Amino acid sequence: MKMTPQQRSKDSKAIEQLLALDARGLYDTCRNGEISMCGLGPGVAMLTALNALGVKKSELVKYATSADVSGDRNAVVGYAGMIFS
Repeated sequence: MKMTPQQRSKDSKAIEQLLALDARGLYDTCRNGEISMCGLGPGVAMLTALNALGVKKSELVKYATSADVSGDRNAVVGYAGMIFS
């Protein structure tokens, strides 16, 4: 499987919800958009906890794919490094 613009678009939609600190939005976006996000449950739980703690700021530090590192475009996974404060 090669990383297509559509897959990057799907990653972007999930990242947007993470940046918005929107737990329900992340869940709905992934389920309704057929986005296979590893760790969706923990991501929703994390956002729920961050909201309960009063976190208001989020930042995307880096987005890359496994193909960016390995060069193997047959099976690609996207990764996002984020900071919440």
